[in-house]
Amino acid sequence: MRLLAEDESKGPGGWIAFAEVPPIRLSAEISFAFRLLGLTLFVFVVTTLPAAAACMLAAWRGVRNALDLTAIALLAMTSAGYLAFWIYFINPVAGNVFRNVVLIACIAFIAWAVSRGRGRIDWQPLRQMIVPLLVLALASVFVISLGFVYGEPMSVQDYSAQRFGPPALSIDNFLPKLLADAVYQHHIAIPFISDWLSSDRPPLQAGMALWTYGGMHPNRDLNYELLGVILQLTALVGLWAYLEASQVSRKAVALILVATLFSGFTIFNSFFTWPKLFPAALLLLIPAYLLTARYRSARSDWRVGVIVGAAIAFAMLCHGGSAFGIIGLALALAVLRRLPSLRFTAAAVIVAGLLYLPWMLYQKYYDPPGDRLLKMHLAGVLEPRPEASLRQILAEKYGKLSWQQIADYKLDNFRSVFDTKPFWSHGAVLVRGLLTGNAEESSAAAAFMRVTAFYRWNRSIDVFSFAPLAFLLFAFRRRKSIELQQAWFLWLSTAIILVVWCLLMYGPYSTVVHQGCYLTEVTAITGGVLVLWALSPKLAACLAALHIAFNLALYVFLNPSKPVGVATFMGPRNPVLDSFAVLSAAAFVFCLWRMGHAGAVEERKAAIALAGAQPEYAALS
Repeated sequence: MRLLAEDESKGPGGWIAFAEVPPIRLSAEISFAFRLLGLTLFVFVVTTLPAAAACMLAAWRGVRNALDLTAIALLAMTSAGYLAFWIYFINPVAGNVFRNVVLIACIAFIAWAVSRGRGRIDWQPLRQMIVPLLVLALASVFVISLGFVYGEPMSVQDYSAQRFGPPALSIDNFLPKLLADAVYQHHIAIPFISDWLSSDRPPLQAGMALWTYGGMHPNRDLNYELLGVILQLTALVGLWAYLEASQVSRKAVALILVATLFSGFTIFNSFFTWPKLFPAALLLLIPAYLLTARYRSARSDWRVGVIVGAAIAFAMLCHGGSAFGIIGLALALAVLRRLPSLRFTAAAVIVAGLLYLPWMLYQKYYDPPGDRLLKMHLAGVLEPRPEASLRQILAEKYGKLSWQQIADYKLDNFRSVFDTKPFWSHGAVLVRGLLTGNAEESSAAAAFMRVTAFYRWNRSIDVFSFAPLAFLLFAFRRRKSIELQQAWFLWLSTAIILVVWCLLMYGPYSTVVHQGCYLTEVTAITGGVLVLWALSPKLAACLAALHIAFNLALYVFLNPSKPVGVATFMGPRNPVLDSFAVLSAAAFVFCLWRMGHAGAVEERKAAIALAGAQPEYAALS
C-alpha cells in the first residue's frame, strides 16, 4: 500500500509516493507472535509431561512433600532426555518409538488420574505444584517474548548469541543441538567441529532436544531455542523447592524469585541457551535436603541419597562446571557439620556413578579422550593434547612454575572475580549521558556495564554483592531467624565454591563468570535477599526493587552500542510480543504475590494457634 502526497510543482493532480507501508507487516507480526507462543506451549508440554506424570504417580504412592515432588519431577524430566540420547544413539528408529511410547503412557496415566484417580490420589499435595509450574511457564514466556521482540531472525543461533550483548558470543549455545542433530541422523563426525570432539561437552541438553524432536519441522533451530530457555529457567523451580523446604517467609520467597528472574544474569543466560543455568535446578536439591529442616530425616534416608546422587550426575551431565558447585557444597556441609550418613552417601555415590558411567565409556571408547575442557581450565592448555593424560599435563604445567608463580596465578584468579572499578562509576557515566542527552556516552556505558556483568562475578549479582556486609550488623544484635540462618548457609556455600573455583582453575585471571558454576549467582542473590529480609523486609524489598529496575533498564530499555555488523539484522519491535512480555511479567509477579499473601495468612494463623496453645508464645500473634 502506498501513501501519496500531492506534488504542487506538477500542478493539480500531480501525485508522488513518499512512503511505502507493507500491507502485511502487522499481520506478519501477529502471526509470528502467536506461532511463537504456540511453539512455546508445545515444547513446554512435551518437556514437562514426564515430570507431571511422575508427580501424579508419586502422589498415588503417598508422597506429599513439595520438595520430594519437585525432585521427582526434575529427575523424571532429565531421565527422559538422558534415556532418549542413548536410545537414539543406538538406533534412531528405536528412539522415536521410545519417545512416542513414553509420551502416550504419560498422557494415558494423567488422563486416568484426572478421571478415575479421585479416590486413589491425594490431590492436595499436587495443588502446591501449580506454583512452580506457573513460575516456569510465565518466566519462559517472558524471556522468549522479550528475546524475540525484534522479529523472526534469519539465524536463530546468531540472534540469540547477540540479542542481549555485548559481548557477542559464539556458537556455544547451539552445540547441544548440533550433537542432537548428529545423533538423530546417526552420524557423529570425528572431530565434531573444527578440532573439538563430541565427547568434550556433556550430552544432557542434547538428549532433552532429542526428546522434543518428534513431529517438528526439519529446521528445529527455533524449537531448540525455546526448549533451551525453558530448561535454563528450571533453576527457578529448583530455587522454589529449596525455599519451600527452608520454611522462610512466603513473602521472602516471592521476592527472591522475582529478583532472580528479573536479573540481567538470568535474562542473558537463559536466552543464550548454553547448558550452564540448567544444572542449578539440580544442584539446589542438595542444600534443600541437607541445609534445611529436612536434614534430620533425610541424612539417613537412602532414598534421598538416590535423589541427591541422581541430581549430582545429571548436573555434571549438563555442564562440567557443576563440579565446582558439588565440591564446594560438600565442603560447606562439612564445615556446617551437616554431613549425611554412610548409607545416604553410599546410595548417592552408586547412583551418580551408574548414571555417569555411559558417558565415561563414550568418552573413553567412542570419541576419546573427551577431556579437552578439563585440560584447558585446570592446566591452561588451549590446544588439543590427546596424547597426554590430564595428570601428565598438570604435572608438566605446574612443574614449570615456582611456588611464587603458583601463588600469583591463584591470587590473580581471586582478583578476576571482582571488578577493579567502583560499582557506581559505570552507572554515573550512564546517568550523566541520559541527563545530558549524550546518546553515545550512555550507550557506551550501558555496553561496558553488560560486558562487566558478563565477565566479573561480583558485577553479575550487582547490588547483592554488598549483602555480606549486612551480616556484620547482626554482630551487635541477638535477633535470629530462619531467614538469617539460611542466608548464612547460602553465602558460606557460595564463598567456599568461589574459593574452590579460584584454586582449581589454572590462572592467571581465568575465573570469568561463564567458566564457573552458575549456582553461585543464584545462591548469592537468594542469600542477599534473605539477610536483608532478616534485617528489615522493607529494606529487602527496596534493594530488590533497585536491583530489578537497574537490570530492566540495562537489558530491556537501553540499547547499548554494538560493533558494526553485529545484530544489525534486528528489525522494529513487535508490539504483540511486547504485550506478551509485559503480561507474562505481570502475571509472574501477581502469582508470586498471591502465594506470598496466602503464606502470610497461614503463618499468622499458625502463630495465633501456637499462642492459644502456649500462652508464652502470645507475642507471636
